[in-house]
Amino acid sequence: MKVLLTGSTGFLGRYVAQQLAKQKHKFICLVRKTSNPNQVEYLSSLGAEIVYGDMLEPAALEEPIKRVDAIIHLVGIIHDKQQDFVEVHVNGTQNLVNAVNESKIGISTNVTNNKKSALKKSTSVSKFKFIYVSALGVNNIPEKNETKYFKTKYLAEEIVRDAGVNYGLTYTIFRPSIIAGREDKSINTFAAVIKKFPIIGVPAVKGKLQPIYVEDLAYCIVNSLKDKKSDEKNKNKKTTAKKGTAQNTNKNESDNRFCIRQKKTVL
Repeated sequence: MKVLLTGSTGFLGRYVAQQLAKQKHKFICLVRKTSNPNQVEYLSSLGAEIVYGDMLEPAALEEPIKRVDAIIHLVGIIHDKQQDFVEVHVNGTQNLVNAVNESKIGISTNVTNNKKSALKKSTSVSKFKFIYVSALGVNNIPEKNETKYFKTKYLAEEIVRDAGVNYGLTYTIFRPSIIAGREDKSINTFAAVIKKFPIIGVPAVKGKLQPIYVEDLAYCIVNSLKDKKSDEKNKNKKTTAKKGTAQNTNKNESDNRFCIRQKKTVL
């Protein structure tokens, strides 16, 4: 299978690229010209084909999407100081889905007014796989997503789900918890504080946190390319992979456990 990987120079992206190489997938990394050259060189060393472009520029997506069977979409931002949540999470995801629809089945979608027009006779994109990594905390009830981050992540999920219902796009959505690893900023910062100070305050004592190890998550994501238990497409139901488990919001569907591999100690 040949895969287009977005967000490949990010924390999770590097590990997903490693897994793609390990599992013998051919893959294209979409990177911006401003990306760190050392990170791009590392991706090349794994066997990745490097394509320079930006998912916010639809023209840059047409050519690489024509040559792949799947997309693993990892791009996301936590703060909207330099880039906007709507632009990255919503418009970026919409551009990718539009490019898949246009390339594979000839459906053109205008992002601004959401008008769709058929360019040629076609049926569906059921043979194409779209994997989107969202975030734990996104609520299926729109009004319960209180922050702009969760609101835009939810809207991005809806874009993918709508493509499944309307065009038969096969997809998997992941909602991972905090991702832990050698390069992560959250868990490692907390660990450094614990080592430095003998006493620390603990907010939300009753709160629970279950991080997921970055290599485990990367394995789950790449493994879902071929694991049909994680697939969703043109059905009136919504499935989200959450903490390594695909949990169906339709109560009539069975719980699909397809990628549990949690075996490493985080701290």
